[in-house]
Amino acid sequence: AEVDPRTGRLGRATGGARGARCGWLERHPATGAPTEGVEVPCWDEALQLVLTAHERFKSAAFIGWDVAITERGPVIVEGNKAPDITIEQRLGGAWADRRMGELLAYHLTAAERDAARLTAARSLHSAA
Repeated sequence: AEVDPRTGRLGRATGGARGARCGWLERHPATGAPTEGVEVPCWDEALQLVLTAHERFKSAAFIGWDVAITERGPVIVEGNKAPDITIEQRLGGAWADRRMGELLAYHLTAAERDAARLTAARSLHSAA
């Protein structure tokens, strides 16, 4: 389910890449538990936890943080260096008008610049 980053409130849910045929759901298909409109407990703490963790991996443009909410608060289960961005696109719609699109464009542009600099440096080195 999409999560509103300001409030921690869940939107409609859907299956992953293989489960997309289930469509858009307001309740979990197996348990019947509501999803849409539910607020993630400890949202502010969970958000701060992943922001702090991400600071330690500044070279990574994206990290998909899996977080569990436990009796003692949020804990990081794992960080994925290649998160499933297709599910993000399905959940949040087009990226062009969202912060994720801005970040992706910034990092792709930076990667192109770095590649061009590396190619130019190699050309100068081989010519010398």
